[in-house]
Amino acid sequence: MAGDLEGSLDYLDRAISGGLITSIRITQGAPYLETLEGDPRFEAIQARMVEHLDSERAKLGLEPATI
Repeated sequence: MAGDLEGSLDYLDRAISGGLITSIRITQGAPYLETLEGDPRFEAIQARMVEHLDSERAKLGLEPATI
């Protein structure tokens, strides 16, 4: 955000690690992060968020989310 790739990824990583769940694709809810798509670090953060989402869905007896 504001041209700070490392800071953006660090902030997003902390948010996801803290339990943030967004729409299935992070950029659906935050289109200003689209420039991060394709970056391996962003994709790893995205994957962790989906894993957490699926874990929460499983607790409710729901099928895994699909991207």
